[in-house]
Amino acid sequence: MKKLMIIVTVLALFSCKKQDKWLDVKSNKADITPVTLEDFQALLDNDDVMNANYPGLGLLASDNYYLTYSFWQSLQPTERNAYLWKPDIYEGDPSFDWEYEYKRVEYANIVLDGIDKIEVNNANKSTYNNIKGSALFYRAYSFYNLLQLFSAPYDSSTAEKELGIPVRLHSDVNEKSVRSTIAQSYEQVINDLLTAKELLPTLVVSKLSPCKTAALALLARVSLTMNSYGKAVNYATDALSSNGTLINFDNLDTTVVNMLPVFPPGNEEIIFFATSIPYFTLSRSNMKVDTSLYASYNNYDLRRSVFYKNNGVNGISYRGNYTGKMLSSKFAGLATNELYLIRAEGYARLNKPNEALADLNYLLQNRWANGFYIPPTGMNVEEILAVIIQERRKELPFTGNLRWEDLRRLNQEPLYAKNLVRILNGESFSLPPRDKRYVYPIPENEIRTGGIQQNPR
Repeated sequence: MKKLMIIVTVLALFSCKKQDKWLDVKSNKADITPVTLEDFQALLDNDDVMNANYPGLGLLASDNYYLTYSFWQSLQPTERNAYLWKPDIYEGDPSFDWEYEYKRVEYANIVLDGIDKIEVNNANKSTYNNIKGSALFYRAYSFYNLLQLFSAPYDSSTAEKELGIPVRLHSDVNEKSVRSTIAQSYEQVINDLLTAKELLPTLVVSKLSPCKTAALALLARVSLTMNSYGKAVNYATDALSSNGTLINFDNLDTTVVNMLPVFPPGNEEIIFFATSIPYFTLSRSNMKVDTSLYASYNNYDLRRSVFYKNNGVNGISYRGNYTGKMLSSKFAGLATNELYLIRAEGYARLNKPNEALADLNYLLQNRWANGFYIPPTGMNVEEILAVIIQERRKELPFTGNLRWEDLRRLNQEPLYAKNLVRILNGESFSLPPRDKRYVYPIPENEIRTGGIQQNPR
């Protein structure tokens, strides 16, 4: 990781986008070390680093799509192997999911290390807090994303013993990377977000920048992953109190190819905007939506047409990306639709069926054609929970790695565990529940240069 960190430090100072203004006023190389609040804000304003290339390995391995054999043959090793859950994913190649996340961590740490040297006063306190809170949010998001790929699913009975990720808290490239436990890793994520939510403004003009609502939304997601359902409900409620907007799909323009608004400005549900690594697998023309997933939508469920296009013998393509664009990069940020489902599941887990149904019904009433959604009645809390889990898959099929994260956590429960199967060129491949392959291997270049302990495969 040391080599990567050196490269990242250099790139952090020369990357080009909103921070160009800062670089333009520097007279020579000796002056480009960030020292002012404007400098640090410029680093965080690099959309190409802080809002793009979020992990996609989990999406590659999920069960919501399939590939033709001829297309699969054309892919690079990482994508081919992830699709079939092979033990050796990279075949010597680096892992973009690992490197891009630690690049974001390095940017955040450069800011956090440097900003501590600035004296805070009444004139700069608001700016200072926003910058520090933003850096903590980005670092927490990256650590969380890494945990969903490179460590075992959270289990409170084993989290103190099992290995998590290297939790890098400083920008010093000479600092040796050591894997923390899963418990320590999640504790850092939570601590960063708790501090961030106190420093960030409630809402921001640009959804490319984090805000308090985004920190609360991510805390809700983390809490659900950790089976902390009371906290998940509370954080989701706090986030929704600031932004609880849902789009009524009945109001969308059905005459256009992509019915969801293009970002920017994007749709009103988005809280924080980010996109995933543009893996070729995920291109619209080649990724075929799982037919059983498509069939699970009622004919009056507008997601069937807003999210998908039925191309007949050529399969079903996905067009429901919250970017509003036909790109391989999928939306990987935070939005209100996820929050309603987090809170609904939390309520169901806490044996509060009425509250769970209220959130579920509100979401689906905004997804079905007006007048056709009939709220379910007579269900017990276990039946309500099963519907909520099904709706998570239908509402968030290609949002970041969420389907992969759900598979990992739900596999811990026999009732919801699922055996994944792919058929390719007549050969069957499977991924049983709780299989070791639900944890990706640490990239070999990190093992060689940093001596980090490898995950069993």
